[in-house]
Order: sequence, then C-alpha cells, then structure tokens
Amino acid sequence: MTKNMKTRYILIVAAAIVTGLCIFNACSKDDPEKAHSGKQTGFDDLDYFRSCIAWKDSTGTIRRQYGEVLYNNSPEHLYIGVDSYEEAEALFLGWVAPGSSAVRDALGKGWVYNMTNLDRKSQGSVSLVPGTAPSIAEVTASAGTDLGVFERITFLSNSAWPVNSEESPYQLGDIVVINVQGLGSFNGICIREKGKGVSGLVLAITKEEFYGGWDRDDKPGMMEDTFLSYGSHNKDWVNKYCPNKSDATALASILATDWDFFEACFDDAGEGQLRKGWNYWTEEWDWKLFYNRRWAMVLSTPNSDGLEWFDVDWDNARKRVLLQKTF
Repeated sequence: MTKNMKTRYILIVAAAIVTGLCIFNACSKDDPEKAHSGKQTGFDDLDYFRSCIAWKDSTGTIRRQYGEVLYNNSPEHLYIGVDSYEEAEALFLGWVAPGSSAVRDALGKGWVYNMTNLDRKSQGSVSLVPGTAPSIAEVTASAGTDLGVFERITFLSNSAWPVNSEESPYQLGDIVVINVQGLGSFNGICIREKGKGVSGLVLAITKEEFYGGWDRDDKPGMMEDTFLSYGSHNKDWVNKYCPNKSDATALASILATDWDFFEACFDDAGEGQLRKGWNYWTEEWDWKLFYNRRWAMVLSTPNSDGLEWFDVDWDNARKRVLLQKTF
C-alpha cells in the first residue's frame, strides 16, 4: 500500500467514525420519541435479602427494616415478634428477590432460599424452619453465607416479647417531619407503625422535582453536592434518606394495602403528592458507556415491574424524590 493510499484509508476510517458518532448522537440525544428508559431485569439475591432486613449503608450507618437486638451480648442475633408460623413464613418469603424463589425443605415444613448474584453464581443459602417455644421460627444461613450486620433471626411469639419493648410513637397516617441536613424539612407520613422487631417507617415525597444527574441551570441535581464518594462535599441526604431498589418495592407493597388512605394523607401533608403511575427517584444510579441512569419507582406497582431506569442526561428526567426514615 502506497503512502497516498494509506493516508486515504486513514481519512476514510476517521470519517466513518465521525459519521457513526453523529448518527449515534442524533438518535440518542435529538430524537424525542426515542425511549430513554428501561425495566429492572434482575436482582442480586443476597444484596436484596440483606437490604430487606438490615444492612450498613455507604455512610457506615446500620439501616434496619426488620429485627431488634434483644441481648447486647448477641448484636448479630435479631428478633421479630409474630403471632403465628404463617406470619413468619409470609415475612421470609417477602424477602425473596423478585424473579427468584424459595423451595420447601426436605421435611416439607420449612423453606430454603438458594441465592445467586446477577451472573447466577451461588451466594449461599438461608433457611426458615419451625422453632421451639417461645420461638415460632428461625432463620439461619449456610456456612460461608455473608448476611452482613446480622447472622440469625428468631421469630419470637408476641406473648413472649420483653415487656420493656417500646410502643410506636406514631400511628398510621400521622404527619412526621423528616429533617434533612442541607436540604430542609419535609412533612412525611407514617406508613408503618413500630412493632416488636419491626421498624416504624416514615415516607416523604419532595414537592420539588430534581434532575436525576448533576445540577442543571434550571433544576437541582441529585448527584452533585450529595454523594460523599466525590470527596469535595459533605451532604449525604441521598445516601442516608433515599430508598434503594428493595426499599422501593417494599414501600410500594405497604402503600398498596390502602392506597386511597395514604394518597389522602400525603395530600394533607402538603409536600409532594402520591399518585398512581408517577415515577419517583430512588437512591440507585449507575454509569453506562454513553449515558448515566438513575432508577425510579412507580409506587402504585407493588413489585419489581415498578422499577424503571431513566437516562438522566436527558432534560426531561426530572422527578420528585422519595425520602424515608425508620424509627
């Protein structure tokens, strides 16, 4: 190949690359009819299971939805109060990631949940078996299964629960203020009362819509000035208060128990509205090759079908943000 031919070849290749990039940009940035979102297609089973119960978030804070430490010498042993084995069974099966399943054990009385990651590699297993009074049921993990901040769960009969257990300070529908440092105060709604080994839960919805990525001239973003991992800022409201994907599916399940009641409660609170079919931002986000995406939840869809990602590089990716707090 002569020198001129080599030069011509290089120019042709360069032109092809530029043309391809222009076509890509035209399709992905300038076409308003182009879909800029997608559905959740799978979960990391172990991560989902842990985050349904108790886990340590990116700020080092232990966040707990279920389970209470009754004995200080066993902080990894959590207790939950129930009235029946069927109640314990329903809670356990509710911690199984959407798309996965638990199977009956060899005796046909308990359950075994074999967990895998997104690559379908084994992460160990957890089992639910009937307990011996006053224990109604026990959750244990197979050897090598890392449950994080807890190792075992006992479903204890409510009648045997210690008398010094606290009563719920809030009732369903009560307006409870969530104070978020650096962002302000929000009127939230108590959507789950505190119980025996069950954390009370307050949910707030921002009245203001946030852009899903970095700050914009017209709308504030959720990433800039929030994530501690960027090192130059000290605001952590997204990490601390925003629900992750498993939180969001749990919130939707709770709200589905009496949607009309909760919708009216949020109207009375005077913050962001709760409406069917609306997407709300969660904590979850990730990078892709040509764009960034954040996960949102349709709270009126009480399963993983309500989870949807949005390309936050697009101007229309503005939504209200979910804020939650346990008590």
